[in-house]
Formats: sequence, structure tokens, C-alpha cells
Amino acid sequence: YRQLLARPDAAIADYDSAIRLLQTDHPLQAAEVAVQAWDRFDKARHLILAMTTYVGRSQWDDVKRLLDKLDPAKEATHHASAPLWREPQFLRLAGTYYQNTGNILRAGQMLEAGLRLAPDSAEMRQAIVWLFIDSNDNVSLRKLLATHESDWSQDKEMHDALGSAYQ
Repeated sequence: YRQLLARPDAAIADYDSAIRLLQTDHPLQAAEVAVQAWDRFDKARHLILAMTTYVGRSQWDDVKRLLDKLDPAKEATHHASAPLWREPQFLRLAGTYYQNTGNILRAGQMLEAGLRLAPDSAEMRQAIVWLFIDSNDNVSLRKLLATHESDWSQDKEMHDALGSAYQ
């Protein structure tokens, strides 16, 4: 697959096939191919796939390497960060990175933005509850629970996080 992807005429479908082929048995190699695809084709799904792998393995240096490639300029045409603020999964992954690297304020910004975009996402809900628990931000946690607990308590996926919020 490396020879195929090294060709200048390699298509996005070639990268996607290589990623699928590697993902089960060689997830870190699949993530690297996803990074290469993102570098070449600038599709958010490739960035998110790589970040998912790295966050899932707590490989914070690799996540930082990806986030450092983002261009915050409004007129950016390659690796622009602005469109990613409309991608809940990106916001959750970036928020998790910031939480685990000690930037609690930035983590909160990312996760709150993600929750606004995907209010029904159990992953997003759990991430923000755990952020407030882990950072001992009882004020924000109480405010969040006062707003959402009655709805969220109906979701079985939220039971552990909500139970921990009251410890």
C-alpha cells in the first residue's frame, strides 16, 4: 500500500482502502495513513479518524502534532481550523486532548461547543461531565446538571458519569 500511496496519482479512495485494510490489525499505521490523506486531501474525516486513534491510546504528542498543523486564519484554504468548529467529534477529541494535557479552560470551550452542536451525543455529554468532575469544577457541574440531568438520567450511557457526579 505504501508504494500505491506514494504515487502522485493516488486517489482518496486508495487512501481510504489502505486505512480500512490496516485499521483492525494495525490501527497506528491506519492513523498515519489517515494523516497522510488529511495532508493531501484536507478532509476532516481523515483528521478525526487519526485523532480518534491517538486519543484512544493517550498519544498526546501525536494529537498535538495534528492540532499544530491547523491554520486558524479565516482565509485559510488548507487545514483550516474554522470548519472543524462545526464537527462535534473533532471538538470532543480536541477537548479530551486539552483536558489530558492540563488546559482545562480550552477543553471546556471545545466540549461546550461540541455539546451545543450535538446535544444528544452521549459521548459529548460524558466528556463534559467528566471534565467538570476531574477538574473539580463543582459550580459548572451543578449548573450543567441543573440544566440537563432530568433528560440525561434517562440515558443508560450516562448513568456512570451522572453517578460519579454525585460522589
